[in-house]
Amino acid sequence: MVLEENLKKLTPEKEIEFLRGAYFGVDGVWFLVCEDEYDFDRALYLDGEVWRRFAKILAKRVKKLFDIEGDDAETVADTICLRWTMETWEFEVVEYSPKRSVLRVPSCPWLEGLKRSNREKFAPKICDPVCEIVYHSWAEAINPKIRVEKPKKMGEGDAYCDFVFTLED
Repeated sequence: MVLEENLKKLTPEKEIEFLRGAYFGVDGVWFLVCEDEYDFDRALYLDGEVWRRFAKILAKRVKKLFDIEGDDAETVADTICLRWTMETWEFEVVEYSPKRSVLRVPSCPWLEGLKRSNREKFAPKICDPVCEIVYHSWAEAINPKIRVEKPKKMGEGDAYCDFVFTLED
C-alpha cells in the first residue's frame, strides 16, 4: 500500500524539517494576509503584537522543556541559543556571564526569508522593530530586570546583529 510506504519515509528529521518550514511559513503568510487586508504598517503592528505575546510563551516553553533554572543574562542566552539552534540560525556567543551576555548573528533565517521573497527592502522596517519586541519580551519573561540592547543591526546594513543582555541591579 502506498500510504504505508510513504509513512515509512517519515523520520524525526523530516518531521522537524516540515514543522520548522511551517513555523517560518505561517509567519510570512500571516503577515501578507494582514498586509492585504489592511496595509503594511497595520500588518507590522499586528505582527509585533503577536510576537510580543508569543516570545514570552516560547521563552517559558524552552526553559521548561530543557529544565533550565535561573533568571540571569546567562539564562536568557541559554534559552535563546536553544531556540536559534532549533531554528537553524547562525550565531556565536561573544560574551557569557550571569550579568551580561552577548550573542552575535551573522546570518538570520528571517532576513534570509525576506530576501528569498524579494522583500529585502522592508528589512529596516521589519527586522529591527520586530526583533526588539521579540527579545525584550523574551528577556522579560525570564526576568524583567534584564536590559536588552541591539547595537549592531543587519536590517540597517551592519554585517551582523549583536544582542546584548544585561542584568540590572
